[in-house]
Amino acid sequence: MATLLDIYISFIKIGLSAVGAGTAAISMMYPELVAAHPHWLCQQELTDLIALGSMLPGPFLGVTTALAGYRIYGLAGAAVATIGLLTPSIILIALIAWAVTRFASSRPVHVLQRAIRPGALGLVIVATHVLAKSRLTDTPTILMAVVSFALFLWQGRKIHPALALLAFGLLGLFIF
Repeated sequence: MATLLDIYISFIKIGLSAVGAGTAAISMMYPELVAAHPHWLCQQELTDLIALGSMLPGPFLGVTTALAGYRIYGLAGAAVATIGLLTPSIILIALIAWAVTRFASSRPVHVLQRAIRPGALGLVIVATHVLAKSRLTDTPTILMAVVSFALFLWQGRKIHPALALLAFGLLGLFIF
């Protein structure tokens, strides 16, 4: 039988492996939730939970974690699993925030912040390129992407992204 402490510790381990994206943590889910604790979940259950987490709204890893925690120990398991998953990130962000605040006026912090911005932008551009290669496969999708890009350049923050996604989703239903 799982204890809430066992669940918390397992999801801390999974949270530590979620560097860069939630999908990176999937590789840690099987050894931690199935192999190390075979009475918690079987491989098929974990696969089903990952698929369901991918289909539901919200951050994929958070949703999958809550589903797995719920399956293992009910509502308390869902809460504890989610808290465990977030614990490493919360601690790291708190330490970084403290350090940046403490040393905000120092030259190394200014240099670091200035250097990180183009690096982060580069990562966004690479992600955009990867998504574009896999998703822009025909003329209608390319045109929709171009129109969306132009619309946001032209209107900026006047259009809510959720409304734009809904509009393009409905357009996609009509076109495809």
